[in-house]
Amino acid sequence: MKLTLVRHGETEEGKRIVLLGGSRQGTLSEKGIKQAKDIALKLKNRKFEAIYSSDLARALDTAKEIMKYHNGTTFYALSDLRERDVGDLAGKSFKTPDELYAVGLRSDLRTGETLGQFQNRLRLFLKPVYDRYRHESVLFVCHGGVIKAYQNILEHAQPSQMHKRRLLTTGTSLTLNLQ
Repeated sequence: MKLTLVRHGETEEGKRIVLLGGSRQGTLSEKGIKQAKDIALKLKNRKFEAIYSSDLARALDTAKEIMKYHNGTTFYALSDLRERDVGDLAGKSFKTPDELYAVGLRSDLRTGETLGQFQNRLRLFLKPVYDRYRHESVLFVCHGGVIKAYQNILEHAQPSQMHKRRLLTTGTSLTLNLQ
């Protein structure tokens, strides 16, 4: 399966360095809307058998731009592709993006998902998609942490290694070939 992962466009909350996590909707900024339109144009000539999106507004709004060029493609909006649940840290503001990312990758959260639970949730979601579309191209519109987790999963790395993955810039994509 050829899996293309798109990180949603920039959010207003992201500009203010607020940790959204898997329960906060997020609102695309003006720049984020442009990024969504740009990635949609970039992908318009690619054929996807299915497009899956996180059901959170920031990903869904990005997916809607992509769907303008993929009318008739099977589309799913699901909670399975949500960002990691960071529990009581959701909505917290930080001084720098690095501080936010460091907290988002901590494995010792008091509430929410552990990195292992997060990575396992995404692994369990991928299996039936892979089984159904083994020889096809599929698009996931999701979140930075989800993309890092999928890179980890495909390299058979432990959840604790997720911090070593490069965080995709908002509104960009990465294509992986799954064997």
